[in-house]
Amino acid sequence: MTRKRFRARALVAALAILPLCAPWAAVRAAPLDPGGDYALGDWAGTRTDLARQGVRFDLGYVGEMAHNLSGGFREDGRLAYADQFHASLSLDLERLAGVNDADFKVTLTNRNGENLTGERLVDPATGGVSSVQEVFGRGNVTRLTQLWFQQGLFGGALEYKLGRIPLSDDFATLESRFQNLYLGSGQPGNQAGAVWYNWPVSQWGGRVKVQDAARRYLQLGVFDQNPENLDP
Repeated sequence: MTRKRFRARALVAALAILPLCAPWAAVRAAPLDPGGDYALGDWAGTRTDLARQGVRFDLGYVGEMAHNLSGGFREDGRLAYADQFHASLSLDLERLAGVNDADFKVTLTNRNGENLTGERLVDPATGGVSSVQEVFGRGNVTRLTQLWFQQGLFGGALEYKLGRIPLSDDFATLESRFQNLYLGSGQPGNQAGAVWYNWPVSQWGGRVKVQDAARRYLQLGVFDQNPENLDP
């Protein structure tokens, strides 16, 4: 993919979310806010106003560099860079439309870059079991990563979720900031990616969770295992 085409795709992914926010408020320009929660600040209060009405959105970027200083299947040094843009919109449907304890979320992702593990560290004939750049993978493309509806019933004792969902959203989850994929979350998908699809790939599915007041829970999920979901 050329740099111009990549930038165009990333821009489309970001702009596709913004019209959905228009019915609730107009975005006003504001200076950067290094001390706040967001790089672009609160937009003169607009972001807070939207959140009170049940609208939250996020534009994010992750970049990861890796270099083989010594060793590897091909020992010539190489600096590889991979990144991901994401744009998401979350709606609190109870605030917006009076639907009790219900949420809707849509997320687009765009990945791009190079894979040091595949290009330098492992024998291409045998492949590798992980990646030193967890943000690389599943193609340099824009994907619909999340499109789901979730609702809690009986005071949150029962919760269900339906739509296009990455398995790692709800199963085998672990808060991790490691760049090495093997040390991160969603290990079933990291080690058996042909049958278990983690972010940024999604599939049609559903999840039901039952939990008590102490937040102990049992959950069951059913997902479409379709290889075409991996198709760029």
